Amino acid sequence: MISKNDKICYLCGKDKADSKDHIPPKSIFPKKTSNLLTVPTHIKCNKEHEKDDEYFLFFLSVAAFSECKEMKDLWKEKILRSLNRSESHKYKSYINDHINSVDILSEGGIILGNGEVFFAETSRINRILSKIARGIVFKEDGTYIHPSSSIEIQLMKPDIKMLRGDAFCSIGNDIFQYAWHKTDSTFYLWFIFLNV
Repeated sequence: MISKNDKICYLCGKDKADSKDHIPPKSIFPKKTSNLLTVPTHIKCNKEHEKDDEYFLFFLSVAAFSECKEMKDLWKEKILRSLNRSESHKYKSYINDHINSVDILSEGGIILGNGEVFFAETSRINRILSKIARGIVFKEDGTYIHPSSSIEIQLMKPDIKMLRGDAFCSIGNDIFQYAWHKTDSTFYLWFIFLNV
């Protein structure tokens, strides 16, 4: 592990960082959102994750569309614009390949109709969440975590945060909240909540 230095890239661990990356991706927040976290990175390293950031926005907006006004606004403002670009035909095709028709069931198992479901790539979402976790560790503790390090991702119910005494940091009007706890010099226990 490497100590924090504003010139060390949090993605590759090498020095001479020449850019900054938003943690989590800036795209998941409405325009003019303040108090966003940034960490040093190389332009090249940051560019390698560009498609993942776009995918993450799509995933969050689909997951939270019916429950979150901010995600509905982002859908209109960013995702539709992205999908309507002339060069986005591969992206549209990819998304269409991951949408399937499913039966909508009542709690008793009665078919109420059908709808469409987006099947997200779990490994890709985990890679994105791991990148966010690495960025937060770097920002909060100054520690670089190598991409090959083991980071376990578990989905938890939002009320789990009430079980711990850790203070939660909020970014972008509670769109993103996090808490962290260092248990020793090499192990980090993470709770990440997207309030969407």
